[in-house]
Amino acid sequence: MIREGDLGKLLEDQFLSMLAYVAAQERLKNKQRQSEGIEVAKAGVKFGRPKQEITPDFVRVYDKWKSGVIKAVEAMEE
Repeated sequence: MIREGDLGKLLEDQFLSMLAYVAAQERLKNKQRQSEGIEVAKAGVKFGRPKQEITPDFVRVYDKWKSGVIKAVEAMEE
């Protein structure tokens, strides 16, 4: 014989299990959508600053700075 309190507890457990299942499914869907979005972004978007070409002028100024002929501020001005 099932008492009224036991039935309430059973229904409560079933309801909480259903809510947990729905939450888990939602997390899986969100994770899948996120990974799909990352793949799309990687295919068409470049991240970070654009690459700059190192010019002979830069190398000349860098060598002067590295050897101590000029200071860093002077190198930046050049």
